[in-house]
Amino acid sequence: MKKLVTGAFALLAVSMTYAQSNENTNTQSAGGNTLNVVQGGSFNKNTYTQSTNNIGDVKQTGASNTNITQQSGSGNDAKTVQGDGSSVTAWASNSKVTQTQGGNANITKATQNWAGNAEIMQIQSGSDNVLTATQHNRIGIGSKVNQSQTGTVNTATATQKGMNTFAGNAMTGQLIDQVQDGYKNTATGMQESSGVAATYNKIDQKQDGNLNIVSANQKGNMNTSIQKQDGDSNKAEIAQAGNNHWTEHTQDNVNGSLISGKQNYGSGSRQFATQKNGAGNEIKINQFADANYAKLDQTGSNHTIGGTQQGTGNNDLRIAQDGIGNKATAMQDGYNNFSNVSQTGATQTHWGSQQGSGNSIVVTQSN
Repeated sequence: MKKLVTGAFALLAVSMTYAQSNENTNTQSAGGNTLNVVQGGSFNKNTYTQSTNNIGDVKQTGASNTNITQQSGSGNDAKTVQGDGSSVTAWASNSKVTQTQGGNANITKATQNWAGNAEIMQIQSGSDNVLTATQHNRIGIGSKVNQSQTGTVNTATATQKGMNTFAGNAMTGQLIDQVQDGYKNTATGMQESSGVAATYNKIDQKQDGNLNIVSANQKGNMNTSIQKQDGDSNKAEIAQAGNNHWTEHTQDNVNGSLISGKQNYGSGSRQFATQKNGAGNEIKINQFADANYAKLDQTGSNHTIGGTQQGTGNNDLRIAQDGIGNKATAMQDGYNNFSNVSQTGATQTHWGSQQGSGNSIVVTQSN
């Protein structure tokens, strides 16, 4: 039997609703339920719980909104929108979205417009799940996304965009935190801002398992991206555009994994990549800017490292490998560059190319 709950007409539990102080509470425990709640105004709060094959859709427009969604079962679909961004009175301020789904083939989507001090937290357990969190931050203050998935073949996507409509307000100090436990999972985080550059933002991604993919994209200045993977045949990608970024890639217990990092159109950025306890891994680092630094480490066998720096002034590229059958390639384009390569093991190959003046290469290979 399918149940329908719309707005204030909740079947099981509905709190008192009136202008400027709306509150809606719904609880359904059955199969094939449908929930649709629309609240307009300020100080809104919505809480609903559904079980088995439920579809929920909540839209809140105003300030100080709170939505908590919990669905346990299979084939659930949850969607929450806070603030439509059409006007100053329709934006979400101090808003919070919390969504939890248990089962398989679930879809969870949360959107916050003009986010303010908003926070999105999404948790899913099972397989073939999809998590999507989007924050459109027009005034550029402290939004947060936290996504967690346990199972296989899951997808998590988090996007933070700063519009900078109001002069002098950049997207600053925002955080994307993604955690996945299982295999064949995909996590994607993106932070960018139009107008004023996004600064001091952070993407933190962790994956435990095999055949996982993690990617991060940041545009602006002084942003941080950290990726950690534990397992085999994983892939990590980071792309940053701007100045003074910080990037860390770490892969542990890895076989046949790939790390790819790219920093474009800026200067003073840092990249650190580490692969250990595995074989057949590959690291690729590209820096197209000035005064950048890259440090690459591998422990194991059959590894390949490729590093490229194109720019001028004070570039520093260091490569260290410990194992058998390793290959290191370093290319630097500019002046006053420094390259340091150290390989310990057998059947290793190093090829380095530097163009400019004042460059230095130090290579140590030992069998």
